[in-house]
Amino acid sequence: MPQDSHMAFDKIQHWIPDAIIDLKYSTDDNFTGKAIYECQYDRLRAGTLVKLKHAADLLRPKGYRLVIWDAYRPIEVQKVLWQTVSDPDFVAPPEIGSKHNRGCAVDVTLADLQGNYLVMPSPFDDFSEAASAILEGLEEPVYTHLKGLQEAMLSSGFEIYLKEWWHFTDSDWETYELV
Repeated sequence: MPQDSHMAFDKIQHWIPDAIIDLKYSTDDNFTGKAIYECQYDRLRAGTLVKLKHAADLLRPKGYRLVIWDAYRPIEVQKVLWQTVSDPDFVAPPEIGSKHNRGCAVDVTLADLQGNYLVMPSPFDDFSEAASAILEGLEEPVYTHLKGLQEAMLSSGFEIYLKEWWHFTDSDWETYELV
């Protein structure tokens, strides 16, 4: 893929038509308790989308669909999140920016092929130990669901964030500027 097209943004469903787009920061179902933006920021860098499509292609034969909770996040949204929870373990300071602000991080969970969300270790935006990405100690079927998600994402070129089981970063994140 040429460098310019690698850097461009595109809609997730252009690459993964069966992805469920459920952007939590456009609803009140997030840690702020309010919708932070009205439009759907369902975009990522094309280079990241190549990897996410690969993960979706690995998951589909196992009976799973990706659910997108967060993707590209404007700096203005980052500021609101930081004002609500100024904890760098969970929200990057806006002056530094997050991987989401680069368009190369995605918060995801799994659904079955019919669109039913699968049970996972915790809800989105849980800041407790239950949000850990560590598999040890998880019971079935949570263990199988999270392990399947992690294996697909890791083998597709993403990194795990250990404090949030749902957060995955493109391993090439440093090539993308904040936008």
